[in-house]
Parts: sequence; structure tokens; C-alpha cells
Amino acid sequence: MGRETLRAELHAIACTISGRAIERWGDDLALADLEIDSAELLEMVAEFEDRLHIEVPLHTLERLSTVGDLLTEILSRMETR
Repeated sequence: MGRETLRAELHAIACTISGRAIERWGDDLALADLEIDSAELLEMVAEFEDRLHIEVPLHTLERLSTVGDLLTEILSRMETR
């Protein structure tokens, strides 16, 4: 699964979890700008963990600030599984 596919899936998950359309989307988008709380962010990550059979440690999430950071972390976890 490539970065573009992951980005599209992450966008769909974020829209579903937030209950609204998120129009601006890209690697440079700050996670804080998604207007979701930390529980919803955890739900997004858990969705990917379930789908891709990966694990993203909670301490890792603290250093992620953009959508691109999250995608890079997910791709990294996919490579090491």
C-alpha cells in the first residue's frame, strides 16, 4: 500500500470519526487543525492498526504534528511488521 492510498484512507477515516467533511487535506496539515480531540486521534490510529495489523506505540503519537508525520509513522510500522 502506497503513501497516496494511505493518505486517502486516513482522510476517509478522519471524516468518518469527526462526523464532517475535512476539505483541506495534505501532508503539511497539522493534526491540531483537524479539530478532533485526542480520543478521536487515537480512534483513527486504532483503525489503521486493525486494518494493517500494525502497532503504533502511544509515546510515538506525542511527537507527531502533521498528517505527513502520521503517514510516515504508519508506513514505517508497515515495513517492520
